[in-house]
Parts: sequence; C-alpha cells; structure tokens
Amino acid sequence: IRQIGDMESILNFRDVGESVIEFSEENVGKIKAGVLFRSGEPDDATVRDTENLLKLDIRTIIDLRSGSHEGRKSSIDYPRVDYSTINGDKVFDSDPEDSYVKAPRRTVNINFPGKKFQRKITSSAPFLTRMKIIFYTLTGNRVKAAKTMTQVLAPRGLVGMYKNILESCDDQIVKILEIMKDKSNFPILVHCKHGKDSTGVIIVTSHPFKTLAVTLSLCGVDDEIIVQDYATSQIHLTSVHHSMMKDMERIGLPECFAKVSPKIMKDLLLYIRSTYGSTQDYLVKIGFDLENQKLVRQNLLENNSRTVSPIT
Repeated sequence: IRQIGDMESILNFRDVGESVIEFSEENVGKIKAGVLFRSGEPDDATVRDTENLLKLDIRTIIDLRSGSHEGRKSSIDYPRVDYSTINGDKVFDSDPEDSYVKAPRRTVNINFPGKKFQRKITSSAPFLTRMKIIFYTLTGNRVKAAKTMTQVLAPRGLVGMYKNILESCDDQIVKILEIMKDKSNFPILVHCKHGKDSTGVIIVTSHPFKTLAVTLSLCGVDDEIIVQDYATSQIHLTSVHHSMMKDMERIGLPECFAKVSPKIMKDLLLYIRSTYGSTQDYLVKIGFDLENQKLVRQNLLENNSRTVSPIT
C-alpha cells in the first residue's frame, strides 16, 4: 500500500479506502477512496505536506491524542478547536438530503482515551497503587502517575487495554462518528501520535486504528482486511520504532505495546462480537443509533458496494 502524496514528515499517512481496495477481492464493504485518511501526528508537517493535505481537500483533521492540546502546533489552514465548542454547530448536524456547503477546514481535538478511561484503570488498581496514581495526578506529576498506571495496564496487554477503551471511551467514539455522519466534514484525517493505537480502534471504533477498525466493521469490511490494514502500520512505523520503544520504556510498558500484531486486532473484533453481538449492537449500546450508523455508511461506502445487514 503506498503512502500518499509523498508526505515528507507525516508518518503512516494512508487513504483508508485505498487500503481496503488493495486487500479486498469482493464487492463488500468497499470504502470510497479520497474520503477517509489516517496518520501519525501532523504537527511538523512541511510546506509540501500541507500542500498535499489541501490538494486532497481534507476538511476535518481529528486529533485523538490525549492530554492538553495547549502548545501543540496548528497549521493556519487547519485552526485548532475543541469538539465542545462546535458541538452545536449545524455543520455537525446537517440534513443529508440538503445541498450543503463544505465545512471550514479545522483540527478538532478529541481527548482519547480520556479521563473516564483513566478512572476505570485507576479504580481497578490495588489500593496502594490507586492512592499513588491519585496523589501524583493531583500534584501534577504526570510522568510518575503514568508510570504507576502502567503497573495496572502492563499485565493486561494491548488486547486488554483495547477492551478497556471500548468500555470506557464511548463518549469519544460517538463524537468521532457524529463528525463522520455529516458529509460536509469530509474528507477527514484521523490521527494520534503514530497512527497505530488510537486511530486503529476508531476506524474499527476510535484510538486511530481502534477507531478506524470500528468504522470499517460498521461498513461491512471483512475482519481479515481490517486486520491486514492494522498490520500495515508496522511497515510504515519502522523509522520511529526505536523512539516508540523509548516511549514505552520511559513509562514502564513492555515492548509488545509498541508493536502491531495482527492477532491483537483479531482478538478485539472477536471480543466485540462475543460481548455485544456485533459492531452495530455495540454502537447502539453506547448511544449511536442505527439511523446515524446508516448516515456514516452512506458517506463512506461506494455506491455499488454491498454492506452489512441491518440489526433486527
């Protein structure tokens, strides 16, 4: 799969639709090319990179990185806004039958995985560990708080962490899909730091690949294709693997948290079905109903593409 537009500094930049087309042989769950992209952080985008984003006509950049967004770089072409400030904006709630004006270009901040996830992990920790996390958080020592929290996360592994994200990041997942249900916000770029964890689940659901995985599953993309797209990140992140390892080491997480294992995504998709019945059922449970799901599919699927059956 090619990295798009000869990006000079934006890692793991891919057209999700082209990835699906590359892997798919059947006319099922085919995502349109040129509407949904994923990547690592674009903060250090060169002039040429920004020109490529503009050529692709990307209207909305969804930033899924956790923590404060203050001090993060923002392109003059994509001013940074918080989701809460535009939640009532008609551009996120337009009638799909209306003729529409494309949304203004902007970067939307959605803190992923967020405080609810942190509270879930903290509350499940042994008493002494829990008290340490709370103390370090209240005193502003984020590094020590993160290191202490990894004592809870590390034994669970990536699959365990992804399951926790599905269970506690419902607000963020719904926000992302609310943006995707409005066609005026497309084309959309979803990114976290490296374009692996956050992005991966949302496209399945939401942390970029967790996020993208949920989205692809909603559109009827075969599990094996979702898994292959997830695994492709390993190739595109080779140049930063060492720095990712250093990041993991710094906060006490094992090496597996810096790797992209196909089995992890397989296990996550199986978990969604065994626990909720289907991706559609999961989304209904967290507050994203069938009508809204239909709008997302209309915006992402090729017109002649067969899709998943509706829930009965």
